[in-house]
Amino acid sequence: MLNRFLICLFCLLLFNNLSSQWIRLTDNTARDGIVNYSIDAISDGMVAYSTTISKDEYTSWIMYSDDFGSTWQQHQINTQYRQGAVDVSIGDSLHICYGTDNGKIFVTEDGGESWQLRFYDVLKTEYVNYIEMFNGRQGVAMGDHSCGEVAQILRTEDGGRSWVSVNDSAFGGISSDQWHRIDFATPKVGYFFPSAFTAGFTIDQGLYKTIDAGETWFPIRDHYHHKTMKFYDENIGLIFIYKTYDLYGINRTFDGGNSWEFFPLNIIGTAFSFLPENPAIVWMMTFNAVYCSRDTGRTWVKQIDLEQTYNETGYDMVMTEGGRGWVLTNYNLYYTDNGGGLTRVESAVQEIPQTFLVNRNYPNPFNSETVLSFSLQQASAVELSVISLRGEVVKTLLSRRCSAGSHRVIWNGCDDRSLPVAAGTYLARLRCGERAVCQKMVLLR
Repeated sequence: MLNRFLICLFCLLLFNNLSSQWIRLTDNTARDGIVNYSIDAISDGMVAYSTTISKDEYTSWIMYSDDFGSTWQQHQINTQYRQGAVDVSIGDSLHICYGTDNGKIFVTEDGGESWQLRFYDVLKTEYVNYIEMFNGRQGVAMGDHSCGEVAQILRTEDGGRSWVSVNDSAFGGISSDQWHRIDFATPKVGYFFPSAFTAGFTIDQGLYKTIDAGETWFPIRDHYHHKTMKFYDENIGLIFIYKTYDLYGINRTFDGGNSWEFFPLNIIGTAFSFLPENPAIVWMMTFNAVYCSRDTGRTWVKQIDLEQTYNETGYDMVMTEGGRGWVLTNYNLYYTDNGGGLTRVESAVQEIPQTFLVNRNYPNPFNSETVLSFSLQQASAVELSVISLRGEVVKTLLSRRCSAGSHRVIWNGCDDRSLPVAAGTYLARLRCGERAVCQKMVLLR
């Protein structure tokens, strides 16, 4: 069956041309017993996805290519316990990691030539449901226990060779084995919507954020039910939410979750993927179609209907630079080399305001006072505040209209009542229009 798959894939790619939009590379149906799970790709041509074949005998594979899918190699996953890969992530052309549904993390450091088991500890997690490699060294993973215990956050700093638990309770939250509930935009900044909390935890259900690679989490005042999320960077993100049973759509933030815009939709999103070089262009997969937005999620245009003859359902998608992209359904794989038909991928409307620049505070850490500085391209109303990791405003340093140019403000470690605050980590948040940027500060006493 895999030989037939590879032959069909090669032929389709061979006769592909630059005018293509979305092309279905495989021709599988429910009768073939194939179930796909997750996919990842990077701009240099490396792409990998996980699949399971259960028609004749249960076998699971990582399919990977280093030439945009012109040729494929396969890595068979140990199926002693009928395990399969739940999520796969590529750090660079040499490093690929995947997590399994029995709590293991496997890694290749040579582009797929060899694979090693790098994490397996059932006391920590029995199910790895999310993994994200940011480069050849740094990565984050999350796992659950099958009995509904709290999610666990794991981190690697050596390309996946070792994984360290940075939070073994995830503040009491349960992910319910759904990796679209969590997304790390950078090695430090991530977002998590728990499906429930364990007994003894009274924290409100809602969206939570970390700025220290998962060690601590704080709520960001968003209490709707989340279907899926994706962040372009630490500030720009889209979340598909249900406000009520019959009112759903997209919540958009440009300031790391401090403020949101809601756009109602009559379709249900299951996955997002941004164009790496332009956050205004983003794709959304639904259960039966692929849509594209050229204004960061405000409006959407359908690009392709997925094959519905055998109830094909969208599972995962990824876009890379230049508009090359992949859509993975439960049965098949789709590919585009031109953004699904965008005539000029780079020409979309750029909604992201680029009106100010924030510098790192100095000194940091500090024990008496620190200087915060920023520059404005044009005169604007700004608000500069110090907030706690729980999102509470500690001190408003500036709230007025400022002229274009550079500005400096000093914080002396006191709150709005002029009382010294406790030592710890705080955020300096600068708002300008609809956009906000945060910098982490460490106060020593």
